[in-house]
Amino acid sequence: MTQPTFAEQLAELPLKLVWVVAVVLAVVLVGIFEPAEALEDVIVNQGLSEEQINAAAFIFGYAAPLCVATAIVVFGAVHGWFSPPNLSGPQAALAVAVVYLIAGYLSKSLGLGLAPAETYQQVSGNPFYAVPVNVFLSYFTSYGLPLMLAGLALGFAAGLQLNQWAHQGSTNASNA
Repeated sequence: MTQPTFAEQLAELPLKLVWVVAVVLAVVLVGIFEPAEALEDVIVNQGLSEEQINAAAFIFGYAAPLCVATAIVVFGAVHGWFSPPNLSGPQAALAVAVVYLIAGYLSKSLGLGLAPAETYQQVSGNPFYAVPVNVFLSYFTSYGLPLMLAGLALGFAAGLQLNQWAHQGSTNASNA
């Protein structure tokens, strides 16, 4: 019997717990809720409150390029898109950076969410390292640490949710 990969272990996380942790982290990091208040709401409601869900939706919309790109990256990671034999370490880092670049470009073009600053030329050198660093810096300078972490948390949960929906769709299709 083989050990499950990290991606397989991620895919098996209980989604309700993932969403609760992601939303509580997001609303606390951005400062919409105090930590004690956020946890109290979760306990009282036996899950997320409507206020927390609305606040998380606002954060997701505001940080749309970061959240959507993170969801795509997490979904891809669970499906092995960024691991050997498909891609090696530097190639995977560049591919992930390109996903974030495209999300930022679409955000700016469509006027959805806060587009990252166009500071992709801060670091030069090997593109396998320079592009990912510059993309990270462009999101970081635009979002700041709290919003960036909140967007990553929500995008992570959304990526696992996409994986569950895709898995349910393939299971339903094979049963038909």
